[in-house]
Amino acid sequence: MSVGEFKVFDSEHQMANQRVGIEPEPVFGDKKNNRGFRRFLLRGLAKVSLEVGWLPLAHNLLKKAAIDDKNQRAKQR
Repeated sequence: MSVGEFKVFDSEHQMANQRVGIEPEPVFGDKKNNRGFRRFLLRGLAKVSLEVGWLPLAHNLLKKAAIDDKNQRAKQR
C-alpha cells in the first residue's frame, strides 16, 4: 500500500466515524445530549420498559410546556 491509499482509508474511516454519532431521530438526540441520558437506571425488562416509556413522555411534556410558554408570551404582547 502506498501513502495515498492510507490517506483514502483514513478519510473514509473518519467520515464513517462522524456518521456514527448522528442520531436518526431528534427524540434520541434530545435524550442523549440535552437530558444527559446515557444508561438505564433500573434493571430488568419490565423496569427498563417503564423507563423507556417515561423518556418520550418527558420529551412531549417539555415540548408542550415550551409551546404553552410561547403562546402565553404572544398573548401578553
